[in-house]
Amino acid sequence: MQQTFFPMILDKDAKLPIYLTSAGCEFHQDSIDRRYGFSSYHWIQCYEGKGEVTIGNDSIILEKDMGMIIYKDEPHHYRPLSETWLTDWITFDGFAVKQLLNSLGFYKSNYYYIKDIDLIRQKIINCIETGDSYNNHNQLSVMSYDFIMSLPDYIIHKSSPFQLSKMAIVIEYINENYFNTLTIDTLASLIDVTPQYLCRIFIESTKKRPFEYINGVRIQKSKELMLNTSLSISKIGKQVGFEDASYYGKWFKRIEKVTPGAFRKHYKG
Repeated sequence: MQQTFFPMILDKDAKLPIYLTSAGCEFHQDSIDRRYGFSSYHWIQCYEGKGEVTIGNDSIILEKDMGMIIYKDEPHHYRPLSETWLTDWITFDGFAVKQLLNSLGFYKSNYYYIKDIDLIRQKIINCIETGDSYNNHNQLSVMSYDFIMSLPDYIIHKSSPFQLSKMAIVIEYINENYFNTLTIDTLASLIDVTPQYLCRIFIESTKKRPFEYINGVRIQKSKELMLNTSLSISKIGKQVGFEDASYYGKWFKRIEKVTPGAFRKHYKG
Protein backbone atom coordinates (compact mmCIF):
# COMPACT_ATOMS: atom_id res chain seq x y z
CA MET A 1 0.00 0.00 0.00
CA GLN A 2 1.34 3.41 -0.97
CA GLN A 3 2.51 5.54 1.96
CA THR A 4 4.12 8.97 1.97
CA PHE A 5 5.26 11.42 4.64
CA PHE A 6 6.26 15.08 4.33
CA PRO A 7 7.07 16.61 7.74
CA MET A 8 6.68 20.27 8.60
CA ILE A 9 10.22 21.57 9.07
CA LEU A 10 10.73 24.62 11.27
CA ASP A 11 13.92 26.68 11.55
CA LYS A 12 14.95 24.82 14.71
CA ASP A 13 14.52 21.47 12.93
CA ALA A 14 16.75 22.60 10.05
CA LYS A 15 19.57 23.21 12.56
CA LEU A 16 19.79 19.50 13.36
CA PRO A 17 22.88 17.75 11.91
CA ILE A 18 20.54 15.39 10.02
CA TYR A 19 16.82 15.75 9.52
CA LEU A 20 14.27 13.86 7.45
CA THR A 21 12.50 15.82 4.70
CA SER A 22 10.27 13.14 3.13
CA ALA A 23 9.70 9.41 2.77
CA GLY A 24 7.56 7.09 0.68
CA CYS A 25 6.86 3.39 0.11
CA GLU A 26 5.33 1.54 -2.85
CA PHE A 27 5.05 4.89 -4.60
CA HIS A 28 3.72 4.78 -8.17
CA GLN A 29 6.64 6.63 -9.74
CA ASP A 30 5.92 8.92 -12.67
CA SER A 31 8.39 10.78 -14.87
CA ILE A 32 10.24 13.55 -13.05
CA ASP A 33 12.63 16.12 -14.54
CA ARG A 34 14.66 17.94 -11.90
CA ARG A 35 16.89 20.11 -14.04
CA TYR A 36 18.13 21.96 -10.95
CA GLY A 37 18.27 18.91 -8.72
CA PHE A 38 16.45 18.30 -5.46
CA SER A 39 16.92 20.27 -2.25
CA SER A 40 17.76 17.17 -0.14
CA TYR A 41 19.91 14.05 -0.33
CA HIS A 42 17.87 11.23 -1.82
CA TRP A 43 17.81 7.44 -1.52
CA ILE A 44 15.46 5.77 -4.01
CA GLN A 45 15.05 2.03 -4.56
CA CYS A 46 12.98 -0.03 -6.97
CA TYR A 47 10.40 -2.32 -5.39
CA GLU A 48 8.59 -3.40 -8.57
CA GLY A 49 8.93 -2.78 -12.30
CA LYS A 50 11.76 -0.70 -13.71
CA GLY A 51 12.64 2.82 -14.72
CA GLU A 52 15.45 4.84 -16.23
CA VAL A 53 17.40 7.30 -14.09
CA THR A 54 19.66 9.85 -15.77
CA ILE A 55 22.26 11.94 -13.94
CA GLY A 56 24.39 14.12 -16.17
CA ASN A 57 25.38 12.03 -19.19
CA ASP A 58 24.92 8.71 -17.40
CA SER A 59 21.72 6.66 -17.49
CA ILE A 60 21.00 3.41 -15.70
CA ILE A 61 18.02 1.07 -15.54
CA LEU A 62 16.78 0.95 -11.96
CA GLU A 63 14.95 -2.32 -11.42
CA LYS A 64 14.01 -4.55 -8.50
CA ASP A 65 16.69 -4.89 -5.81
CA MET A 66 18.57 -1.83 -6.99
CA GLY A 67 18.83 1.54 -5.29
CA MET A 68 20.49 4.91 -5.77
CA ILE A 69 21.92 7.74 -3.74
CA ILE A 70 21.29 11.05 -5.48
CA TYR A 71 23.24 13.97 -4.11
CA LYS A 72 21.59 17.23 -3.13
CA ASP A 73 21.17 19.75 -5.98
CA GLU A 74 22.33 17.18 -8.58
CA PRO A 75 20.32 17.65 -11.81
CA HIS A 76 18.58 14.41 -12.73
CA HIS A 77 15.45 12.93 -14.21
CA TYR A 78 13.75 9.56 -14.27
CA ARG A 79 10.94 7.86 -16.10
CA PRO A 80 9.12 4.52 -15.82
CA LEU A 81 9.95 1.81 -18.34
CA SER A 82 7.21 -0.56 -17.21
CA GLU A 83 3.48 -0.11 -16.78
CA THR A 84 3.95 -0.03 -13.01
CA TRP A 85 7.12 1.29 -11.42
CA LEU A 86 6.96 1.19 -7.63
CA THR A 87 9.70 2.90 -5.64
CA ASP A 88 10.58 3.42 -1.99
CA TRP A 89 12.41 6.62 -1.11
CA ILE A 90 13.67 8.72 1.74
CA THR A 91 15.23 12.19 1.68
CA PHE A 92 17.23 13.99 4.31
CA ASP A 93 19.28 17.12 4.78
CA GLY A 94 21.45 18.77 7.43
CA PHE A 95 24.99 20.03 7.82
CA ALA A 96 26.35 16.57 8.74
CA VAL A 97 24.84 14.53 5.90
CA LYS A 98 27.58 14.97 3.29
CA GLN A 99 30.35 14.28 5.78
CA LEU A 100 28.57 11.15 6.99
CA LEU A 101 27.99 9.87 3.45
CA ASN A 102 31.65 10.51 2.55
CA SER A 103 32.84 8.67 5.66
CA LEU A 104 30.94 5.59 4.44
CA GLY A 105 32.35 5.80 0.91
CA PHE A 106 29.37 7.48 -0.78
CA TYR A 107 31.16 10.36 -2.47
CA LYS A 108 28.72 11.05 -5.29
CA SER A 109 25.41 10.01 -6.80
CA ASN A 110 25.60 6.30 -7.58
CA TYR A 111 23.57 3.11 -7.92
CA TYR A 112 23.88 -0.12 -5.95
CA TYR A 113 22.57 -3.67 -5.82
CA ILE A 114 20.65 -4.42 -2.63
CA LYS A 115 21.11 -7.58 -0.55
CA ASP A 116 17.72 -7.40 1.18
CA ILE A 117 15.42 -4.63 0.02
CA ASP A 118 12.79 -5.45 2.66
CA LEU A 119 15.16 -4.52 5.49
CA ILE A 120 15.74 -1.08 3.98
CA ARG A 121 12.08 -0.45 3.20
CA GLN A 122 11.13 -1.42 6.77
CA LYS A 123 13.39 1.38 8.03
CA ILE A 124 11.61 3.76 5.66
CA ILE A 125 8.20 2.54 6.88
CA ASN A 126 9.33 3.04 10.48
CA CYS A 127 10.22 6.64 9.68
CA ILE A 128 6.83 7.22 8.05
CA GLU A 129 4.93 5.71 10.97
CA THR A 130 6.97 7.63 13.55
CA GLY A 131 6.45 10.86 11.66
CA ASP A 132 2.73 10.30 11.25
CA SER A 133 2.36 9.57 14.96
CA TYR A 134 4.57 12.21 16.52
CA ASN A 135 6.31 14.34 13.88
CA ASN A 136 9.20 14.28 16.38
CA HIS A 137 12.18 15.67 14.49
CA ASN A 138 14.70 14.63 17.12
CA GLN A 139 13.56 11.02 16.85
CA LEU A 140 13.42 11.23 13.06
CA SER A 141 16.95 12.66 13.08
CA VAL A 142 18.18 9.61 14.99
CA MET A 143 16.34 7.30 12.58
CA SER A 144 17.79 9.12 9.56
CA TYR A 145 21.29 8.73 11.01
CA ASP A 146 20.63 5.02 11.57
CA PHE A 147 19.33 4.66 8.02
CA ILE A 148 22.47 6.18 6.48
CA MET A 149 24.82 4.26 8.75
CA SER A 150 23.14 0.94 7.94
CA LEU A 151 23.26 1.34 4.14
CA PRO A 152 26.67 -0.35 3.73
CA ASP A 153 25.24 -3.43 5.46
CA TYR A 154 22.39 -3.76 2.96
CA ILE A 155 23.99 -2.95 -0.37
CA ILE A 156 26.60 -4.36 -2.67
CA HIS A 157 29.11 -2.01 -4.25
CA LYS A 158 28.19 -0.94 -7.76
CA SER A 159 29.22 -3.97 -9.80
CA SER A 160 27.42 -6.10 -12.31
CA PRO A 161 26.20 -9.55 -11.28
CA PHE A 162 28.86 -10.91 -13.67
CA GLN A 163 31.62 -9.07 -11.82
CA LEU A 164 30.33 -10.16 -8.42
CA SER A 165 30.20 -13.84 -9.35
CA LYS A 166 33.65 -13.72 -10.96
CA MET A 167 35.17 -11.87 -8.01
CA ALA A 168 33.84 -14.52 -5.62
CA ILE A 169 35.89 -17.12 -7.53
CA VAL A 170 39.06 -15.02 -7.31
CA ILE A 171 38.63 -14.17 -3.62
CA GLU A 172 38.03 -17.81 -2.72
CA TYR A 173 41.15 -18.85 -4.63
CA ILE A 174 43.26 -16.22 -2.83
CA ASN A 175 41.94 -17.24 0.58
CA GLU A 176 42.82 -20.87 -0.12
CA ASN A 177 46.22 -20.27 -1.79
CA TYR A 178 47.62 -17.13 -0.13
CA PHE A 179 50.79 -19.03 0.93
CA ASN A 180 51.71 -19.81 -2.68
CA THR A 181 53.18 -17.52 -5.31
CA LEU A 182 50.24 -15.65 -6.84
CA THR A 183 50.33 -13.57 -10.02
CA ILE A 184 47.82 -11.31 -11.73
CA ASP A 185 47.99 -13.57 -14.78
CA THR A 186 47.07 -16.61 -12.68
CA LEU A 187 44.13 -14.84 -11.06
CA ALA A 188 42.89 -13.46 -14.39
CA SER A 189 43.03 -16.92 -15.99
CA LEU A 190 40.68 -18.25 -13.30
CA ILE A 191 37.82 -16.20 -14.72
CA ASP A 192 39.05 -15.92 -18.33
CA VAL A 193 39.65 -12.16 -18.37
CA THR A 194 42.69 -9.99 -19.09
CA PRO A 195 44.97 -8.95 -16.19
CA GLN A 196 43.97 -5.32 -16.79
CA TYR A 197 40.27 -6.11 -16.53
CA LEU A 198 40.84 -8.19 -13.40
CA CYS A 199 42.60 -5.26 -11.69
CA ARG A 200 39.74 -2.93 -12.58
CA ILE A 201 36.92 -5.11 -11.26
CA PHE A 202 38.99 -6.07 -8.21
CA ILE A 203 39.37 -2.42 -7.22
CA GLU A 204 35.68 -1.73 -7.93
CA SER A 205 34.62 -4.63 -5.73
CA THR A 206 37.08 -4.42 -2.83
CA LYS A 207 38.52 -0.89 -2.99
CA LYS A 208 41.94 -2.57 -2.94
CA ARG A 209 44.46 -3.58 -5.58
CA PRO A 210 44.88 -7.37 -5.90
CA PHE A 211 48.23 -7.51 -4.09
CA GLU A 212 46.99 -5.22 -1.35
CA TYR A 213 44.25 -7.75 -0.69
CA ILE A 214 46.60 -10.75 -0.99
CA ASN A 215 49.13 -9.26 1.42
CA GLY A 216 46.32 -8.29 3.78
CA VAL A 217 45.20 -11.93 3.92
CA ARG A 218 48.79 -13.05 4.47
CA ILE A 219 49.25 -10.61 7.36
CA GLN A 220 46.05 -11.79 9.06
CA LYS A 221 47.15 -15.41 8.75
CA SER A 222 50.62 -14.57 10.09
CA LYS A 223 49.03 -13.00 13.19
CA GLU A 224 47.29 -16.30 13.90
CA LEU A 225 50.59 -18.18 13.59
CA MET A 226 52.40 -15.71 15.83
CA LEU A 227 49.91 -16.25 18.63
CA ASN A 228 49.38 -19.98 18.18
CA THR A 229 52.87 -21.30 17.34
CA SER A 230 56.47 -20.80 18.44
CA LEU A 231 57.76 -20.36 14.88
CA SER A 232 60.21 -17.51 14.33
CA ILE A 233 58.89 -14.38 12.70
CA SER A 234 60.97 -14.95 9.56
CA LYS A 235 59.61 -18.51 9.21
CA ILE A 236 56.07 -17.25 9.71
CA GLY A 237 56.56 -14.70 6.95
CA LYS A 238 57.71 -17.39 4.55
CA GLN A 239 54.93 -19.76 5.58
CA VAL A 240 52.23 -17.24 4.65
CA GLY A 241 53.79 -16.38 1.30
CA PHE A 242 56.42 -13.67 1.86
CA GLU A 243 59.79 -14.75 0.42
CA ASP A 244 61.65 -11.83 1.98
CA ALA A 245 61.55 -11.16 5.75
CA SER A 246 62.05 -7.40 5.38
CA TYR A 247 59.19 -7.21 2.86
CA TYR A 248 56.99 -9.10 5.30
CA GLY A 249 57.93 -6.68 8.08
CA LYS A 250 57.22 -3.70 5.83
CA TRP A 251 53.73 -4.93 4.97
CA PHE A 252 52.98 -5.93 8.55
CA LYS A 253 53.83 -2.46 9.85
CA ARG A 254 51.88 -0.80 7.03
CA ILE A 255 48.71 -2.69 7.96
CA GLU A 256 49.05 -3.13 11.74
CA LYS A 257 51.07 0.05 12.52
CA VAL A 258 53.55 -2.00 14.60
CA THR A 259 56.35 -4.45 13.80
CA PRO A 260 55.68 -8.20 13.89
CA GLY A 261 57.87 -8.51 16.98
CA ALA A 262 56.02 -5.76 18.82
CA PHE A 263 52.71 -7.36 17.92
CA ARG A 264 53.74 -10.76 19.27
CA LYS A 265 55.19 -9.22 22.44
CA HIS A 266 51.99 -7.26 23.07
CA TYR A 267 49.90 -10.46 23.07
CA LYS A 268 52.36 -13.04 24.38
CA GLY A 269 54.78 -10.98 26.48
